[in-house]
Amino acid sequence: MSVRQKAARGGFTTAVKIGRDWLIDSDEPYSDHRRAGEPDVLTTFTITDTYTDDAFTGDLQDAIDWTHSHWLNPCPDDVRAQVSEALDQIQSMMENASYNERRMIRAGKREWLNNHSAPLGSDEALQFLGAHVTWNSIKNRDAE
Repeated sequence: MSVRQKAARGGFTTAVKIGRDWLIDSDEPYSDHRRAGEPDVLTTFTITDTYTDDAFTGDLQDAIDWTHSHWLNPCPDDVRAQVSEALDQIQSMMENASYNERRMIRAGKREWLNNHSAPLGSDEALQFLGAHVTWNSIKNRDAE
């Protein structure tokens, strides 16, 4: 929303319209009531390499970065395309899990609020890489 729109909607106490222009006292604070900061639902992912037992836990973006640094960066060129495709499938599953968990918690599904965690299943991509992925979503009390 622009300052002009905010003034027209009564968002400033000192705003006065003169012609097409709005005059606002320079000492009036600019209040921003948009939602910002922490998300209302926090989802963390745990990814385990079942061949090496290496594991990582973190948010979606950090988990995606870890999968790339763990599987894609060190892989030989002859299998890079297959590894990249498997990682794309795993990333898609994690994004869907994160989205669906947020949607369910926001809808008030109580059974999901207490640190729900479940494996994504035995997808070909997970088997190909020897990956095991779980996620855990909780309602963020700080965002309320």
